[in-house]
Amino acid sequence: MSPTTPLTNNCVEIIQQTLEAHLHCNNGPQSPRNESQSGYFHIDDETYDPHIDDDHGPMPAQKQSHAGYWDNGDQTHECHYCHAIMWYSERLNKRSHTDNPRFGLCCSQGKVKLPYLQNAPPTLLRLLHNGTDQSRFFTQNIRSFNMMFSFTSMGGQIQRAMNDGNGPPVFVLCGENYHRIGSLLPLPMDEPKFSQLYIYDKDNEVANRMMAVRMINDEKLQTEAIVQDLKHMLDQCNPYVKVYRMARDRLKGCEVPNMKLRIIGKRGKDGRRYNLPTTSEVAALILGDMDSSEGERDIIVETQTGFLKRLSILNAAYLPLQYPLLFPRGEDGYSEGLALSKCRSMMTTTSTNCSTQGRKTMSMRQFVAFRLYERKNESPILFLSKRLFQQFLVDTYSMIESSRLCYIRTHQKQLRAELYSGVSEAILRGENNPARIGKRIVLPSSFTGGARYMFQNYQDAMTICRWTGYPDLFITFTCNQKWPEIHRTLQHHTLRAEDRPDLLCRVFKIKLDHLIMEIKEGNVFGKVISVVYSIEFQKRGLPHAHILIFLHPANKYVTADDIDRIICAEIPDYNKERELFNIVQTLMSHDENHINNSVDEIKLYYDCRYLSSCEAAWRTFAFDIHHREPAVERLSFHLHEQQYIIFKDDDSLQELTDRPSSRRTKFLAWMEANAKFDEAKNLTYAEFPTKFVWKQTHHEWTRRKRGFSIGRLHFVPPGTGELYYLRLLLNKVRGPQSYADIRTVNNITYRTFKEACYTIGLLDDDREYIDAIKQATNQLERPEFVWQTTIPVLTDDILYNQRRALQQPGLIIPEEEIEILALFEIHKLLQSHNKSLSNYPTMPQPDMSTINHCNNVLILDELQYDRQELAKQHQTYLSTITLEQQSIYSKIMDAVSIGEGKLFFLYGYGGTRKTFLWKTISAGIRSKGDIVLTVASSGIAALLLPGGRTAHSRFNIPINIHEDSICNIKQGSQLAELIVKAKLIIWDEAPMTHKHCFEAVDKTFKDILSFSNPDSCHKPFGGKVIVFGGDFRQILPVIPKGSRQDVVHATLNSYTYGNSNDLHAFSKWILGIGEGTIGDEIDDTLELHIPDEFLIHQSVDPITSIVQETYPDFINNADNPNYFHDRAILTPTNDIVKKVNDYMLDLMPGEIRTFISSDQPSNMNEHCLQQNDIHTSKFLNTINCSGLPNHEIKLKVGAPIILLRNIDHTAGMCNGSRMVITQMGNYILQAKVISGNNVGHHIFIPRLSLTPSDHRIPFKFQRRQFPIALSFAMTINKSQGQSLKNVGIYIPKSLFSHGQLYVAVSRVTHKDGLRLLITDECGHLQNRICNVVYKEVFRNL
Repeated sequence: MSPTTPLTNNCVEIIQQTLEAHLHCNNGPQSPRNESQSGYFHIDDETYDPHIDDDHGPMPAQKQSHAGYWDNGDQTHECHYCHAIMWYSERLNKRSHTDNPRFGLCCSQGKVKLPYLQNAPPTLLRLLHNGTDQSRFFTQNIRSFNMMFSFTSMGGQIQRAMNDGNGPPVFVLCGENYHRIGSLLPLPMDEPKFSQLYIYDKDNEVANRMMAVRMINDEKLQTEAIVQDLKHMLDQCNPYVKVYRMARDRLKGCEVPNMKLRIIGKRGKDGRRYNLPTTSEVAALILGDMDSSEGERDIIVETQTGFLKRLSILNAAYLPLQYPLLFPRGEDGYSEGLALSKCRSMMTTTSTNCSTQGRKTMSMRQFVAFRLYERKNESPILFLSKRLFQQFLVDTYSMIESSRLCYIRTHQKQLRAELYSGVSEAILRGENNPARIGKRIVLPSSFTGGARYMFQNYQDAMTICRWTGYPDLFITFTCNQKWPEIHRTLQHHTLRAEDRPDLLCRVFKIKLDHLIMEIKEGNVFGKVISVVYSIEFQKRGLPHAHILIFLHPANKYVTADDIDRIICAEIPDYNKERELFNIVQTLMSHDENHINNSVDEIKLYYDCRYLSSCEAAWRTFAFDIHHREPAVERLSFHLHEQQYIIFKDDDSLQELTDRPSSRRTKFLAWMEANAKFDEAKNLTYAEFPTKFVWKQTHHEWTRRKRGFSIGRLHFVPPGTGELYYLRLLLNKVRGPQSYADIRTVNNITYRTFKEACYTIGLLDDDREYIDAIKQATNQLERPEFVWQTTIPVLTDDILYNQRRALQQPGLIIPEEEIEILALFEIHKLLQSHNKSLSNYPTMPQPDMSTINHCNNVLILDELQYDRQELAKQHQTYLSTITLEQQSIYSKIMDAVSIGEGKLFFLYGYGGTRKTFLWKTISAGIRSKGDIVLTVASSGIAALLLPGGRTAHSRFNIPINIHEDSICNIKQGSQLAELIVKAKLIIWDEAPMTHKHCFEAVDKTFKDILSFSNPDSCHKPFGGKVIVFGGDFRQILPVIPKGSRQDVVHATLNSYTYGNSNDLHAFSKWILGIGEGTIGDEIDDTLELHIPDEFLIHQSVDPITSIVQETYPDFINNADNPNYFHDRAILTPTNDIVKKVNDYMLDLMPGEIRTFISSDQPSNMNEHCLQQNDIHTSKFLNTINCSGLPNHEIKLKVGAPIILLRNIDHTAGMCNGSRMVITQMGNYILQAKVISGNNVGHHIFIPRLSLTPSDHRIPFKFQRRQFPIALSFAMTINKSQGQSLKNVGIYIPKSLFSHGQLYVAVSRVTHKDGLRLLITDECGHLQNRICNVVYKEVFRNL
């Protein structure tokens, strides 16, 4: 499986044009078959209309603008039904080629029949098309002129910010759009607007209109002449203007002071036959009282008010009132009840009848789409109107969208959904009114752009990814306004591409379909098994497609050279590739801005919506926004009689339960099909659609005759209980014929689906802790179950220990008291990790009054050292101490003895015996019965300290630290008492800890110690004696995505440190690397020459070479644990570590065992929105991040591993500990420690439930897996704190972090054990390397 290959944005257009040049170009061995030379291919499209069977015949000719470009030709075909002018590639049946193609985009194969728009008045045609200065001025300001004569105002917010640059002007609308109309006359102090201009001040009407609207490059005389011509034209031909003129005359004569105007919403005639309405059909004057015949969609315009009335989008006058220049004769817009025409047998050669099913009336989208196609005998005004046409597109699609949302708000309020069992129970209770049960439905997943729509498409895409693997190529295909097809179509009317967004969308859809077909069938990238794309629109409106290509495993691009053969991000050579050079020079600019169409619910939809003219045209044509191949069958499922059914308020409940759709769901029919078909018994529910097809009309599954689909079970969150467990089982169980079969495992039928999941191992089964109870942690989901099951195991040594402690070999203790003692031991262990049994309410709570041990457990643990033995060790250490170490020792011990709070920093590089000094000081203080707390910033460093713990675990420092963080230590708690009693705190590896951690500890100590000494709040760390230790040459705090300044600012560099002794040449070399004092400084980086004695000089395969140098004679030593004790390969990144470890594991003899993790969303996510908790277990399996074990771990007995989590410091089980596998069970591993103070000890490693703390992952999930990784090789960061005799450093990539090279070379204890293999990106050996050092951190030392 190859990783995804993202394409950079600057080469998107190059790829686009390169692919176009490849399409139908016979210039190489990979050219498509002969059909490509003429531009048309056979398409295996199962979605074509089976009722249309085009006549087969010779293929029409196409244009070839030049020998590398596929030209789609011109619009030379007409729709057989409505005579719309079409491109041949827009035909319905693309499976065959014919001289008589059929089309359906324009009129739904003859079902939509509307009258043509009549010829435009000569005045308007002259202004639009004669090419004079006056015509150019008119078209430039056509939106303003239309607004002058418009009767209504637009309610949406027009976004003008997109037109402030050099790009083509576009019309973009934000928010909900609606049209409003005012009263006949304005209020006395108001200026007249819109329809009022037809009535107010007849003598100055032209001047008033010019005053109301601004113009671009306004020329008064020219504007006045145009307004006068338009006024005269509309007075002659527009019925709405005529009725307003009638109202003006009536009002002027003061005949009726209380006159109103009723704009009629519905016509008495069939809108499909009568095009031009008369004055009496569009409006009526109401004289006196209200007319009783007012219609539902009618608008009553009052004489004089300050209010605006909103027109219904279903009013036939909605469009002509807003666009008098597009519909100068007042042609009707859309209205309810427009019937679809019945299809006729003469229109098809194969069909003799038509289905009577489906909708009977025309939708608003069908009405608008009909108008968006040119016809020879129809007025072209709409398509010549430039910016006004852009506005029309956006406005009409907003009508379409509003009508759908209006339906959801109104009609679907009458729809309800309820479980089948809920309806049945209602019938048993005697209820028959469905309005009393169920819940409302809002914004369903069928609504394009809604949250549920996006969610379903996301899940479908993830299903394809799981079926095919990761995508191999990501391609962006963008619309090109300079395509010859567009240029030729527009040149007849002197239009520009932005003037016809409808043409841009249609041509782009044709090109996109052809590109996808060529990628699939033209062998451009190899065999394609899946394609997914989505359409987005730039701020300036142009559509572009984001395409994911999934290749067959045999055709994947796995190396950099493979990618270079298909992608070129360089400017082509003008002399060698002149044509491609010109393309790149012309189209290199690419607008990166996209429109975010994702929304939440109806209430928020409009506020988040930006609509451009191209998107409006695309959606009106009903082109796909999301496309995927192969198809995904969405599989519903439900518990017994828990299927949802949809019904209306007035439905009979008895009839509901008797419906076939209610009783025979897709899920129930699947179990019936399993009993009917033998081949179905070997398929899971998700695999079923590959062999069978769901017939919705018959509610049954039938054998598939061709093609296949991928099944996807609907997502359900873990909180749904049994339904969630049912879904888990459906992914595994094959061929069940009943619910009982699904719950049956190994011929045992379980009571619940959850129990069946436990048995199969699909859940985090707490019973695995029974086999690994010694290492069980606090992630138990049912601790009381584990306790009850393992009481004999846990109490086995209680009696023995009591007899030994009390020196009474014959002691008898009742079973009840033994259990209490065992619980108390568990309680003590939990307290050492700042927990207690009270954190587990379901566990038995021991009666502490029956236990003699009532003191602070943490303090008791720190005082249990053998003081006599420590005193001997102290004397031994002092006998070997150096003068410099003696000086440091005396200063620290003096501060401890007098109780004077001081801070020390012991600064020294690797090998200066800092750990020896820690042991000497600790032994001296503990031998006197006092407490020393030894902590380190890393687990592996803590192991080297006597009684060491990590600072985070000892002081409860938050994982996600910030400047306001404090430690989770309560005043008066046992940990707080321990801190008060402590005489000294030693903190090793301090430089790698973020300074916010020290600040948190400082604030916490001041708070705790101020309770007994108020002056403590004014002293650093409350007046405690603290010794920090470490080396600033090593790796500094990790700041994700942090700059050099961020890393330096996060370090602890404000304390004084001791000096170091002179080192030999090797030590000086390492020291120079760490401090950045050696090497050549080039452009703020250090380039270091590596001495030949440390380099590997010959290498055919780098991994083989570094393995042979670091692990010589590996095969003969693989079963020797000591062989791995002091050797490892270090490399900068995890991906290289994985390659080395996989290589070594394959070399190692023995059988590989694979351990799979159990991943599920975290319970911590309950407060989040549902959209953030939608990830399935299969998706979670693919996530790898720092500190988290992989979903799949492969091991062999004898393989070295490293722990990724702290488990038990006393047993040497902390983050960074190295060990070798000795035995492997299903739920537990046995290993032998090979690093730290516990070398040779055998320990058990359980599976743990781990939650990644990486804030870059936007959701929480848990992974139950062994917290380990192979350690043949490890990252340089992970090696910090290790001391090794043999270190192989493999650096195929540049180092990226401060101190990485220093840490790598300073791990080795002798220079003879150091070997480096450095290569460039091409694999060539190098002897120089860039050393990253932030010298700023040394300023205050």
